[in-house]
This record gives sequence, C-alpha cells and structure tokens, in this order.
Amino acid sequence: MKPTPVGSVAVGVALLLVAVMAWLRSDPAETAPAPAAAAPAASADTAPVLAAIQSPPRLAASAPRRESAVLQPAAPSAEVAASAGSAAPPTRVVEFCGVGRMTVPADFDQITLDGLQARPIPLLSDAIDAARPRLFAALRSGSAADQAAAAVLQAWQPPTSPLALAELPAQLFALARQSPETAVLAAAANTCAGWTPGSACAPIARAWIAREPNNAAAWLALEGADPSARDEVLRGLLNSTRHQSHAGWLPAQVQAGMPADVAAYVGMELTVQALGVGFAALVPGMQPVSALCKTATAESDNRRAACQRLMEVMRDHSDTLTGMSMAVALSRFLQRPAAEIEAQRARRNELDRHWDTPFDENEPRGCKSVAQFRQVVESGWQLGEVGRLLQNKSRKAGGAR
Repeated sequence: MKPTPVGSVAVGVALLLVAVMAWLRSDPAETAPAPAAAAPAASADTAPVLAAIQSPPRLAASAPRRESAVLQPAAPSAEVAASAGSAAPPTRVVEFCGVGRMTVPADFDQITLDGLQARPIPLLSDAIDAARPRLFAALRSGSAADQAAAAVLQAWQPPTSPLALAELPAQLFALARQSPETAVLAAAANTCAGWTPGSACAPIARAWIAREPNNAAAWLALEGADPSARDEVLRGLLNSTRHQSHAGWLPAQVQAGMPADVAAYVGMELTVQALGVGFAALVPGMQPVSALCKTATAESDNRRAACQRLMEVMRDHSDTLTGMSMAVALSRFLQRPAAEIEAQRARRNELDRHWDTPFDENEPRGCKSVAQFRQVVESGWQLGEVGRLLQNKSRKAGGAR
C-alpha cells in the first residue's frame, strides 16, 4: 500500500521539533513510533525500521493555533505587583533568534510555548505559516534543485489534489534532468515510488543508475519499479559499493534557499520540517529490500549473493542509520549467526550515541541553537548522517587523549 495524502495529521512545528530531537537520540530498529498516516506495507522484520522514519507523513499547517504564543511587554515589576498587594510572578529572559530577547514567565513551555499570554508579535504557529509560502516562492524562483525541493515539500503540505500528486514524479524527473544534483533524481525516484508506484517509475530509477551505477539505493528503486528487471538488479547489487539515499539533500536545500527576511528561528523550524520529510520519503525506497531478500536463503545462489552484498553495503557504506538498521534486518533474512547480528546492532547503536544535540535546551530557538542546527544540516548533507557521526566519534576520541 502506498503512502497517500489522505487523512491529514496536524503535526505542529513544536511537536516535530520534539520528534526530531528524539530521533537524533533513538535507534529506529528498536524505537518505532506509530506511523501517522498510511504507509507502504512492510514485513515484520522491516516494519520497526520503516515506522521509525515515517513520521511526520506530511507538512500539515502548524498545530492548533496558540494565539498565546506571541510577544507582549514584560510582566509588571515587583514594586508594581507589591503595590497591588500580590507577588510578581517569576520571569526569565529567552531569545528568539531574529526577533530578539524577551521576558517571559519562568514556567512557560519552551517547546510548545504554553504559558505565554497574548502578545503583539506572532512567535510560532502564525509566524511559520506566514513564512512557508515565502519559502516556497523563493525556491520556485531558484535553480532546478530549488524548484524540486519546493515541489516535494508542497506534496506533503495539505491540501493536495490526486491530480497534482500524479503529475509530481514527472515534474521532478524533468527538474532532475536539468540539475547536476543526483539527489534530485533520488527524490524523484522515492516520490514516484511513494505516490505513483509502478513501471512509470522505471525511467527515473534507470536515470539514477546511469549517474550512480555503484549505488545500491538506485538499484533498489529499479527493483521496486520493475520486478521484471530482477536479473539486472541482482547484477547491479552484486557490483554495488555503497548505499546512498541522499536524505540530507532536502533540509540542506531548504536551509540554503530560506529568504533572508525570515526570522532565523522560524527558518530553523521550517528546515526541521524538511528534515522530517526527507527521512519519511526514504520509506518507499526501503520496501524492495523485503520483497527481494526475505526469502533469499531459499532462492538462487545469485539472489542470496546479491542480498548478502546488499547487507554488507548497507552495514558498512550507508549514509543513514536507517540503512544500517536495514542491514540488521537483512542479516536476519539471510539467517546469519545470532552473535553476528547482535554485533551489527551494537555497532549501529554505539554510533548513534555520538549525536551532538543541536539545540540548547534552555533556549531551543536562540541564535546558539540556530547556529548549531545549521551546522548539523550542512555537515549531514556533505558527509551523510553516518559520516557526521563517525566524524563526531573521531573528534571525541581525539579529545579524550
């Protein structure tokens, strides 16, 4: 069953921020939040991995509006409050990067902004909803890659029409052919597999293979689009040397294309949404793993060998922790020894511990948090998720000496 835009889920930016922070610390093979919308069918072995990267399934308008989440003058001074016969409520000063520092109740919720009273400047829901169309307009006026990013995000932004979604893969394919960014082809292939799966996706997968013939992710896209190409896919997987999903492209493209007049913390919130979409879009590209390899031990030598190679590539040369988790599922399909499977899982989980939390917990929308998050997005695109974690691990090891 393909993912559909039916059944919109109101996923607030604040809740998404929480989800991404949790994702930065979690093991998708072991922590699988319930998917928020219909998703591709998955086997019992791969479902936990896929479920963990499906949320949010689309960019709903910001969560139920909190008109309380706007600025107002600071609370009355202690002297004024005392003269009125009551103690002044405790306050603190926090930063909203691009807007400034402001006095707020000490007990307000940094994530949801609960606890703020009516204030004249929108802080969360209204600010993000107002900035999103400006972001889309800026991207649509940019390069082919910018336009593709806008098209992908728009597909996950309600309301969407079935006709528009049906035309989206062809639109992305046309843009991908104009762009030197192979990631746009990967986005087109995953979008096609998610919204309009079938033989129409095969030309996109083949174009991706032409650019990256050693990328197992491209061959999996062809497997999902055209099962009759199975022998060709097996040969391609046997010769693959990496599994690169290009998941970091979308948030990096959005971050780079953010209009300059969007407040920095609002731009971060919109980039967080793009990060969630980028990883949710990986789900269709992972589905062929189960179809191809779940019964590999009972199939031909070529199929077993191809699945073994796919496992090795996803284990050792994937750009995402999701790929590494899928390698664990593949090892189970291939009936590898239990000790080997556990060693794979332990390696993946050990690497996961080297995430740098990109938010200052005291001021998650302050300029320090924005700067840290921008660096996470940039390095995640340049190095891949796994590459960034390996870099962090090496840095920490060097600092410990």
